Amino acid sequence: MGKGKQTWIKFAVAITFLVLLNILGTRWYAKWDLTGDKRFSLTPATKELLKNLDDDIYLRILLDVQDPPGFKRMRIAMEELLREFQSYTPYIEYEFVDPNEGSADEINQRRKTLAKDHVYPMSLFVRNGTERKELIIYPWVLVNRGKSRLAVNILENNPGFNQEENINNSIGQLEYKLAKAIKQLNTQIKKNIVFLQGHGELDRKKLMSLRYRLKDSYNTSFLYLDSTVMVPTKIDAVIIAKPQRPFSEKHKFALDQFIMHGGKVLWLIDKLGMDMDSLKGRDAFVPLARDLNIDDQLFKYGVRIKDDLVLDLECTRIPQVVGQAGGKPQIEMFPWYYHVLATPASDHPAVKNIDRVNLFYPSSIDTLKTKLPLKKHILLRSSAHSRFVMSPSPISFDILRYTPDPSKFNRPHLPLAVLLEGQFSSFYAGRVSPEMKAGLKQIGRDVLSETPKPNKMLVVSDADFVRAVTNRKTGKVHDLGFNIWEHNVFQGNRQFILNVIDYMLDDSGILRARGKELKLRLLDRVRTKSERTQWQLVNTLVPIFLFVLIGLLFRFYRRRRFTGI
Repeated sequence: MGKGKQTWIKFAVAITFLVLLNILGTRWYAKWDLTGDKRFSLTPATKELLKNLDDDIYLRILLDVQDPPGFKRMRIAMEELLREFQSYTPYIEYEFVDPNEGSADEINQRRKTLAKDHVYPMSLFVRNGTERKELIIYPWVLVNRGKSRLAVNILENNPGFNQEENINNSIGQLEYKLAKAIKQLNTQIKKNIVFLQGHGELDRKKLMSLRYRLKDSYNTSFLYLDSTVMVPTKIDAVIIAKPQRPFSEKHKFALDQFIMHGGKVLWLIDKLGMDMDSLKGRDAFVPLARDLNIDDQLFKYGVRIKDDLVLDLECTRIPQVVGQAGGKPQIEMFPWYYHVLATPASDHPAVKNIDRVNLFYPSSIDTLKTKLPLKKHILLRSSAHSRFVMSPSPISFDILRYTPDPSKFNRPHLPLAVLLEGQFSSFYAGRVSPEMKAGLKQIGRDVLSETPKPNKMLVVSDADFVRAVTNRKTGKVHDLGFNIWEHNVFQGNRQFILNVIDYMLDDSGILRARGKELKLRLLDRVRTKSERTQWQLVNTLVPIFLFVLIGLLFRFYRRRRFTGI
């Protein structure tokens, strides 16, 4: 066989190999994640979710190729993620849709249809040379399973970050948001959450916004402990939001055994009786600690809400009348140090990259040593410029007359929300009579002195951050996190409570995907400027030199092989 024929055979084999490799690549998706932060690897919980799918999930991504560079990065990351999803299940299908395509009538009709699903665009101004152009962006994904559909906003819009940081955080949260939506559509039985009533807690109307936010993922209702001996076994979590009257021993025991049997409790407790109405018609008000009869129980579980109020220079504002003009009051906004902008205190998945949470008259929280070891995660805390006043101390608007002295705000980072994880000891261990045990056994409930398995519990020293605000003129109930004085919605309020509930009730661990961090490898600007020419020459000349060198070596090899020279 001639050498020329051998060369053609080798060439045909190489082409055939590349074609087969390309065909296999379209059928099976594989990759190696060599990044230090494992940004391209799915969490075990997401993999397990995808492997267990038994019905088609169809995703319509409303991102356009003409979108600005940051959103193009998000589009590329989305496609890579969905291809990764498809490598674990055949039930994922997707397409990218341009919502701004078509005639003006078609676009308007499409926007009206999307608005019915509460899918709204965002306006973005970009500059192209001297021209400033407004773009309409839809950072949304419509996730469909049969007749069910969820709209997922994939843009993290934290006011404390610039656009590049928000895009970066958004890419880091894509896996969690899509996995959560898929899990939600694929779950046949929702878990049950109840709001405790009977001790002056927030009523149905004040909890309307939170219940609306929970309705897609959970069943919600209300529970009166007077009507039951124990918390029903079908209940997964109890939310205690702003009780104002004491708990009886019967109610405390029912909650204690609910915890011992694996139930989750969220204690949203206003320790001092203080709100804005307390100052109406008064020069000052002295808030006193509410006697709720739960301090000893919380102490047993490892926390203590102190009898104090936290003041913080990082706070929201309230309106005050400063004078009269033309017979009308002149109103200005002043910082009200008791309305704290609490900061997420850790990289815990429940609070990572969320906005600040607007708390109202919170108290500081102490964590205590317990019989059984517990993990105590400080989820929210005050800023570096905070302090507290002990009860009883008068509260008045006179504090607004003076410029605050930062040196007096010298108690930084006071804990305001704590998540407890581990095995809890019962508050009633060794204190239950034989008659009571026998009575409980008749209804099929054993008295436990500790939790057999690790459990979770949340303690927050404020409840008004989840309270729905109603417009007195129109009767409209505002969204969760709406501040009636600043007319602003604090997204962190919603993000915090929903994330914590998901974390406490999700046994699969989907929320851990929120812990992913997409790190930017930023260039050293000083070196970039000083060494710019040097690296431009290297990047231009080195490839040419290598190309020429390889050509010369190949020519030398051929001459040596075929001529023997």
